[in-house]
Amino acid sequence: MRDWRDKYPDALPTRPFRSQSEDEALAEYEQLASQVTTAGEIWRAAVDRGIELEPTMRERIAD
Repeated sequence: MRDWRDKYPDALPTRPFRSQSEDEALAEYEQLASQVTTAGEIWRAAVDRGIELEPTMRERIAD
């Protein structure tokens, strides 16, 4: 992701008007980003797994 940012420092997804080359660069970014597992995803999965493994917690959350 850092290499992509260095290659396309001016590519901004929120810019209202983009060139075709910017659109292509952002498509590449989306493809790369889909392969990244964020820290938040890891934390949420850990919490979900902990809740699944602990019946008492599952009962408390259901109430």
